[in-house]
Parts: sequence; structure tokens; C-alpha cells
Amino acid sequence: MKTIGRSVSEARELPSFSSYVDVLVLEANVPQSLVVPPGASFASFSGNVDIWVTTRGVAAVPSISSDDGSAPELNPGTRRVSAGTTISVVAATAGSVSVAYFAAGL
Repeated sequence: MKTIGRSVSEARELPSFSSYVDVLVLEANVPQSLVVPPGASFASFSGNVDIWVTTRGVAAVPSISSDDGSAPELNPGTRRVSAGTTISVVAATAGSVSVAYFAAGL
């Protein structure tokens, strides 16, 4: 068996598995919301479809151009969040997304 070599400094940069994960099973073009749990500082999004995400109201799959800063974000990856914030998620096709939460300092 081959050993994977990682330095201690590299290992410190990687988060442990989250102890709080939400899963949304999405229908096409039907937004769902979730609330950031207490103690969370970061949310990490992962899905099997492209997702549009916003914390400013209800997410919608864009159908026209938006140049006023109000558009949802496509596949945001990991973002800083605040406990109690509502996050809205939508996809153009059916699929699922997990949202893993982490405290500051990982």
C-alpha cells in the first residue's frame, strides 16, 4: 500500500468532516431555503447539478442578463456565512446538493 505524504502544515489547512450537513433534494426550478446553524462561519456547497445560490431573497435560475449585482451565484463552493442567515438554492434540473457547515478555525 502506498503512503500518501502530506506535511503537517498541509494537513492543518484541510478541514475535518463537518458535524452539521444539510441536504436538499431539488426539483427543477423550485427554490428551497435553509438557515445557517448556530456556530457556523463557513458553508461548503457540493451538488450533482449546477446550483444558483443567494442570501438576498429567493434564488431563481437566471433567464435574462443581470448587471445590477442582484443575481444569484452559480456553484459557490465555500463561502463565509453568519448563523441565522437564510440561504436560497435553486437548480435548472432536478438533483441534490449538500451544504456542510464549519466554525471559524476549521
